[in-house]
Amino acid sequence: MGVMKAKWIIILAPAISSSLFFFPLNSQAQWNVGLEYNMTFPFNDYGEVFNTGSNFNFEAKYHFNKGWGIGFQIGAARFADSKEGISFGRTDPKLTVVPILLVVEYETEREGIVRPFFAAGLGMSTYTFSYYVGRSINETSTSITISPQMGVRFFIAKNTMCYLKGSYVFVMNGLPLVSYPNLPAIIFPVSGEATGYAGIAIGFSYRYDSR
Repeated sequence: MGVMKAKWIIILAPAISSSLFFFPLNSQAQWNVGLEYNMTFPFNDYGEVFNTGSNFNFEAKYHFNKGWGIGFQIGAARFADSKEGISFGRTDPKLTVVPILLVVEYETEREGIVRPFFAAGLGMSTYTFSYYVGRSINETSTSITISPQMGVRFFIAKNTMCYLKGSYVFVMNGLPLVSYPNLPAIIFPVSGEATGYAGIAIGFSYRYDSR
């Protein structure tokens, strides 16, 4: 039931954003599109196996004239730097996480050069744990995902901004039990336990009037 709700969120997120584009609220509203790079730090089960990773995000948001904005964010995080001493009968472990989120944001300053903001995302992630045991194995699953975020934007030109952002991506369910014939079963990540990663991002965005 939870996965079905998350799928509806993912379907509705671009639909809501598109409707806001075609039916803006007023002349002061603006669109914001951005691209960012994250250094990511896994925690809980992900952190037991991997050190750091990297992540790229693309986002599009519609900003109202009171500081609020709504839109979507899609990213791809990759973890391939496994910790030394980790051994569970699998070679070359890698993890890829692709979150798709509906994001609501509040920008505390709408006129200045420096503009702090807070955001929260809700959606679903597809994640794949891959490893090698004589042949390549991919374990893929999906999970409801939430993401609290905060950062600050700096205007560097009329419509162009750079920004710094910190975020968490919480994946509500880990991968199922990973097993393979003639090898001991491992429990990375443990099914049913929340896991995920933190991110520190630098990005650039372009903002323009909706009309």
